[in-house]
Amino acid sequence: MGYDYDKDPLWYTEQKANAFDRVWFYHCDHLGTPQEMSDQTGAIV
Repeated sequence: MGYDYDKDPLWYTEQKANAFDRVWFYHCDHLGTPQEMSDQTGAIV
């Protein structure tokens, strides 16, 4: 009889998703209409 990892509630081996390389931000007007998009440095893209 050996140790069964599948039955251990503390042992969880789900593969993590890849991190994002870039992040963009929408800048909307007062109605919620997108007007500009910027990157993480604040530069308009």
